[in-house]
Amino acid sequence: MARVVVIGAGVAGLGAALTAAQTGVETILLERNDFLSGLCIWSGLHGGGPVLEEMRLVSSGSIRWHDSLKRYALFWEHDLPSAQDNLGDREESFAYDVMKADQASWEALEGTGVKAMLRSQVVDVEKEGNRLKAVVLANGTRVEADAFVDATGRAGLMKEWCETLGQGCGMCVLKCPLFGECISPAVKAGAADIYPEGHHQSGGPRFFQAVMVLPESVEPWLRDEMLAAKGVYWYRVPEEWLGKDVTSQWCSPHRPLPLPNGFVEEHFLINYTPWLKVHLNVPLHILRQLPGFRDAFPVTPLSPDGQTTFLKRITPNDNGLRVEGLANLFAAGERARTVSSMTPAMALGDLAGYNAARCAVGLEPIVLPDDTILGLFINVVKLNPGGGYNAFIPYKPDPNIRRPEHPAYRQRGLVTGDMSRDIALARERIERLGLVGLYQQRLV
Repeated sequence: MARVVVIGAGVAGLGAALTAAQTGVETILLERNDFLSGLCIWSGLHGGGPVLEEMRLVSSGSIRWHDSLKRYALFWEHDLPSAQDNLGDREESFAYDVMKADQASWEALEGTGVKAMLRSQVVDVEKEGNRLKAVVLANGTRVEADAFVDATGRAGLMKEWCETLGQGCGMCVLKCPLFGECISPAVKAGAADIYPEGHHQSGGPRFFQAVMVLPESVEPWLRDEMLAAKGVYWYRVPEEWLGKDVTSQWCSPHRPLPLPNGFVEEHFLINYTPWLKVHLNVPLHILRQLPGFRDAFPVTPLSPDGQTTFLKRITPNDNGLRVEGLANLFAAGERARTVSSMTPAMALGDLAGYNAARCAVGLEPIVLPDDTILGLFINVVKLNPGGGYNAFIPYKPDPNIRRPEHPAYRQRGLVTGDMSRDIALARERIERLGLVGLYQQRLV
């Protein structure tokens, strides 16, 4: 039987594995850690909108995971803000219990035939010409396949950020010293590992303005006010802090990007249970100077002088997500495009998994049409030139979200800005293009 191996069991890897399995190919999911869902145990907010309607209609495997995670939603009725890509569908956007992300992932895999292997760090690959033959695990085991998906993501590069630069990615929840660093099979196979041109002013990594703290470590008045706000609480920075230059207190030669305007006027907390996510780009010792945070205690270790670092490196690939120079390797999630939220990662995982399955049975990969949101995102919006756009559509613009939607969505008539109308349009075009059930077609 044709076999697909997916490396990395975050949201993109789960989507890739679930979609590949739907086609009938044997599917193996390798994860170096001892849990599934990757950084979903850190995120806690998931969005919907017309793109999710498209994904449902094409039978994306990751929708199975989305619906499983939805069982552990915490807040629905509140207009949930997002510091990532604000998709804003009240029926599909939710804050979830991060401690249930692993359980939700196992529930999604149940009965699908996907074989998930934990503590299976890929350390090398075997090639024959421009094709991968096998990946090699840290224990020496070879795992052969007809096609592969690289869904290793953008965190956990210990050699570069922990050992060489001493900064870390701040995602120590991934336990790299215990389970090994994140190694990309694409890079091992000789593919490029690049910062997309123009993605950031520095041409390098992006820095994310959030840290997880224990709810018991903030002062009771702040915790009570936040919970009374149904899990979303806007915290106003004291007036004397506004515009204050704190960059000299925390920047380093390896992290030279200053805060653009000192402190932003506001930041917010979201209760993900059992953690609080504080969206403010300052180190812990400065956070503790703000009212309510005197004893704030982080859930995971932080990099020495700031918050989390998103390396944002990708592996060059085409619109079918096939890695440049490698005939049977596909990139998913943040290995494929510069995204930083779950729904775009799901979309990329689904296409990578489906095309890997096609490749495994000797068929050519497909490219989604530009007159779908999914296709336009992958084919045109791509690497978000300049790093200034949301991956999808922010339906609830917020002064703290400074990335507008990409103009191509409206130019192509894919969105109007009205949620109900846009969902109806998504349904109409998927049906018109004959894409209903695309990813569920049996290939073997």
